[in-house]
Amino acid sequence: MIYLIVNNSYHIIDEEIKKLVDNNKYEVIDYLKSSLEDIVMEANYTDLFLSKKIMVIKNAVFLSTKSDTKVLDKYLENPNLNTDIIFTCEEVDERLKIVKTIKDKFHYNIIKPLYQKEIVSRLLDIAKKNGYVLSIESATYISKSSLDNYDIAYNNLEKIFLYYSKPCKIEDNDVINLVSMSLEENNFKFIDAVINKNINESFRILNDLKIKKIEPLSLFNLLAREYRLMLIVTEEYRNKSKRELLNVLNIKDWQLDKLLKNASCYTLEELEKKIILLADYDYDIKVGKIDKWLALEMFILTI
Repeated sequence: MIYLIVNNSYHIIDEEIKKLVDNNKYEVIDYLKSSLEDIVMEANYTDLFLSKKIMVIKNAVFLSTKSDTKVLDKYLENPNLNTDIIFTCEEVDERLKIVKTIKDKFHYNIIKPLYQKEIVSRLLDIAKKNGYVLSIESATYISKSSLDNYDIAYNNLEKIFLYYSKPCKIEDNDVINLVSMSLEENNFKFIDAVINKNINESFRILNDLKIKKIEPLSLFNLLAREYRLMLIVTEEYRNKSKRELLNVLNIKDWQLDKLLKNASCYTLEELEKKIILLADYDYDIKVGKIDKWLALEMFILTI
């Protein structure tokens, strides 16, 4: 059977996968480190005992951008009945043929982002299942402090569990002290929202950063750095090995994976235009032609 799970939360996708696999073993393949040809070949492989196999394909970005999916299209016409494939991604383009095929013939599950009320409810449930007593006020504070991002809120709750080390009542004052708003983390959440072309999320986080009195030019610098790295990765990935790129850019493996994933949504021309536009705004700010916050807001409108 073929499944597609769409959501921007790692934890929510993981929860949905666990529901489908039901404690059975499964193989995880990162599309960014593989190809559709390799995935289809693995899906078609069957051992002598006709054993059941489950494959989870993460970062299936070909479902959100126009790509050559002929080999997968053909496989979906007659999939291997002994292989279950679970595709996961943050977003899809429902105009794509491959997405329409999965939606019409197989299992298609788009999970909407959680609202604060839903996140609070989940945090309370998680605390209860782990033997902790968490107040609604504390759960709400965790969600707000995490910019209502479920993954960040989940991680913050786990940090609180580690602090107490054993099930007990969680004190509200401890939550406030432990879940401090990390300005650096919020900065990078803003960069991610812009890079992923999420205008609403970008403005939402930007408003919070204004309250925290973050320097707009630092955000411009972070954006310019990210676009430059994406441009370098796009230009060099075909000519250099992953190890060479890691050494050249002096970044970690997970950072390169993220750059490759983000860069797949842009053309070289688009990346070059973003870098030039950021440079133009930087110049206009420094010569007094435009307000820093206004320039940042205008840039967001171009994504």
